[in-house]
Amino acid sequence: MPKQHTINLEAVIKAALDKNSEKIIDDFEKKITEPKEINIKTDEASKQVKKLSDEIEKEQKKHTQTSRKRNKTKTATEQSTPKNADKYVQSTIYDKKGRPSTSHSYTYADGKQQSYNKNGKLTSEKQTVVDLQKAYSQLNKDVTEYYSLKTKEAKGKVATEDKQYVKGRISDLVNEMSANRKYIADAKKQGFYNDELEQKAFNHFRRKANGYNTYVDEKNATIKAYGNDDNTAIRQGQRSKQLSNYAGQSTDAIERARTLDTTITGLEKELSNLVSSGTSMDQIKSKFDECTSAGKEFKNVMTLVNSTMEKTSKKDTVIGDSNAAKLQNAIDKKVAQAKNLVSDSSMKQFDAKVEKLKSQYAGQDGSADVLSSLEKIVNTIHDKQASIKAELAKGSSGNLTQIASDADILNAKLNEVETTAKTLGTSLSKNLDGTTLQRTIDKIDNLVKNSDGFASKSQLEKLKTLRDSYTNSDSGITKAVNYDNSKIISNIEQEINARKKLAEVQKELQTGTYSATEAGYKNTLSKYVGQTSESLTRARESLKQFKEIREDFQKSLKDTNVSDLSDEEVERLSKNLQKMTEEEEKYKTAIKQVKAEETATLAPGVALRASNEMQSYINNNSKAWKKYKAQLEEVRDAYKNVTTEGQKLEVDAKARDLKAKISAEGLTGANIWQDTKRAINQIAQFTGIYGMLQNVVMEIPSKVVSNVKEINDAQIELAKVASDASESQLSQYWDKAAESAKKYGATVSDVISSTADWKRLGASLDDAKELSDMTTLLQRVGDNMTQETSSSGLISALKGFQLKADQAQHIVDVANEVANTQPIDTAGIFEAIERSASSLKAAGNTYEQGVALASAANSVIQNPEKIGTALKTISMRIRSAETDLEEAGLDTEGMVTSTAKLRKEMLALSGVDILKDKDTFKSTYQILDELANKWSDLTDIQQADYTCLYVQKCA
Repeated sequence: MPKQHTINLEAVIKAALDKNSEKIIDDFEKKITEPKEINIKTDEASKQVKKLSDEIEKEQKKHTQTSRKRNKTKTATEQSTPKNADKYVQSTIYDKKGRPSTSHSYTYADGKQQSYNKNGKLTSEKQTVVDLQKAYSQLNKDVTEYYSLKTKEAKGKVATEDKQYVKGRISDLVNEMSANRKYIADAKKQGFYNDELEQKAFNHFRRKANGYNTYVDEKNATIKAYGNDDNTAIRQGQRSKQLSNYAGQSTDAIERARTLDTTITGLEKELSNLVSSGTSMDQIKSKFDECTSAGKEFKNVMTLVNSTMEKTSKKDTVIGDSNAAKLQNAIDKKVAQAKNLVSDSSMKQFDAKVEKLKSQYAGQDGSADVLSSLEKIVNTIHDKQASIKAELAKGSSGNLTQIASDADILNAKLNEVETTAKTLGTSLSKNLDGTTLQRTIDKIDNLVKNSDGFASKSQLEKLKTLRDSYTNSDSGITKAVNYDNSKIISNIEQEINARKKLAEVQKELQTGTYSATEAGYKNTLSKYVGQTSESLTRARESLKQFKEIREDFQKSLKDTNVSDLSDEEVERLSKNLQKMTEEEEKYKTAIKQVKAEETATLAPGVALRASNEMQSYINNNSKAWKKYKAQLEEVRDAYKNVTTEGQKLEVDAKARDLKAKISAEGLTGANIWQDTKRAINQIAQFTGIYGMLQNVVMEIPSKVVSNVKEINDAQIELAKVASDASESQLSQYWDKAAESAKKYGATVSDVISSTADWKRLGASLDDAKELSDMTTLLQRVGDNMTQETSSSGLISALKGFQLKADQAQHIVDVANEVANTQPIDTAGIFEAIERSASSLKAAGNTYEQGVALASAANSVIQNPEKIGTALKTISMRIRSAETDLEEAGLDTEGMVTSTAKLRKEMLALSGVDILKDKDTFKSTYQILDELANKWSDLTDIQQADYTCLYVQKCA
């Protein structure tokens, strides 16, 4: 029969309580090498457990009495209860026979360590290297001293001779605090910590920091108020008034006062500029100190003047009308503002708002600190209101400068209340009101309605579940919950919109839009074949990426229903679409840079050096002269005529090609007969023959040569893009181009280049010629119009309003007539039309109506660029075209997405209906025209509400 063993139940319980109990038990089992029958004597174990408990309690009482004698400030609970210890360690060891021996160690915040044996008897007590109480105590002292010195420094109460010491002491305190925090952090890593001391230290730091920061904020507000233009005007007026009492008199004191007045005026102007420009507070404070120092000296000097001089008669002390008016205007403005801030209605309204905030958030977790801070701000506001009321009650004898300063500080504190309200609203939960709930319900309904079959079954079910939670009165939708739900709705909307965009891509692939765009870009780059530059390399790489992504779309979306695509595939294709858009923008940017480089003027001597280098090549490679004489001379002479970087790049490409061909045919190197001929020419040059010929050639006007070259380049460019035209058609066109140039006072090369631009856009040769004429005409008759802006303006009007080529004359006539009679020039009209044409057309407006809207708006705003963007935004917002706005990069925040709701609110405000019937919008022009007839009948509030609703920024 196996040998029986009796196990001490106390050791088993202790091991089970230890956090490493499993390991201990495993080790214990390994020590038993033979089969054993374990027999636990429960009666004996119970007695042992009770005995152990009694001994621990007895020892704890004994230790408590000893501790009270050592430190009367600590309670028995703090000295004996393990839960107050910063670190507790239980250790269990086994002897050779497998018998456990357990000890317990407690380390307290004061660094004291106490050890107990298994019977609860205190076996040792010692100080350790970790003393958290000392560390936190020193940290709190350093924080107190640090902010005390910082506050004294901010208040200017540090003596000059002590400033260096204070600065050094502050630096030392920062180092001491950092060292203490590191000591505490290292102790925690070892297992020593005390949450109570940590929380107390944090609260102490926050109180001291808040006190200092509140003073600094108020001082900064005071300084900025001092730099306010109105306050500056008041002080200047007061100084002028004091000095005017001694007009016509001259003493050292009065002259010093006048000099100080001029100095202070200059300093105050500099301070005002610093405040308005948002300069750092250090610079503002420095300038403020200069102002106040000079102001104090002025006050002391005037005190001396007032006590030693008699005032000039009143008729000689009148302040200049302009200064008096300026002073009075500033005083009236500031006093009116101050009266409004401390009026009974304003104070009552403010107090009601504060009480509402308190009632909404009081008692919630996390609200105590914010509401406590709010209470301090409110007290400051009440103090400033009382101060202003007291000064106003004095009438004309009141301290106007103090009123101005207090009014500005009061405004700043009122803004802090608004910030606190926002903090509470975003950080604490509060059930939403019915209007907000309905807004979310409407958003869900509109999302489902406008999903157009692109929402999956799971998405529709999720939206239904969310909608039910908003209609259920017991759901208790808080702002936090609504925020999370809004993100879910937004994600679903993004997924649906992603599928919609892919469907649009699929449609454009089918119609060949992307292929046509790619072909256009490729055609543009073809002009630079053989040329190299960083910009061209970027453009070519971006076009390559664009093509690869387009081909991937072509493959992925061919014969595919977008609704059936997996979420992963939609995400992949959406990223590709974004990348393709980015690459397209990179391409456009690079091409702009290429064109800018083309037009960049060459540095002096570059063209001549290039021509000389080509001549040197000819001289050194005379073998090629016989066969390639004409080409070599053409390149050499072409270098002489280049004036821009682009022109030089073209000639460089021709030179490279020609040199490569010569090298391939083995014609590099000198030919003896050509060298001899060249030598003879050089001898002739010395005799004057070559020089005489050279003088004759140089008399040819270089301008004529340049013009001929430009015409030739333009003809070559047109021939490239007009590949469908016959030689006879082109020949006839050259004559017509010359006639058009003569008729409109333009150069032949400009006319031909313009025709090539229109031909490149897909027009026939005849239409391109007609559009070129209109472009040239617009350039000549329009205000501030160039060939480029005339071309882009006509393109925008034709494409945006979907007009035909034969209507170009009408476009020019309308723009010219309006520019001649209205406060907008031709360039402004087309700048606005370029930004809004497509949107205005989509909103049912004609070209004439678009020009009318632009010119009417410009009479007020005088900014065609903003007007064009505004017309585009308004026309989209009226039609609730949120997707179009997002694609155009325009703000959609707060817009009304329900046409019915927008229509109802507009009718209620003004009686203007945005719809002709239930299915058709009125044009933007008609809506504004009808509103204009009723505008004068609306109140200011209605006009503000209508404007807000019309642009939908607060709908």
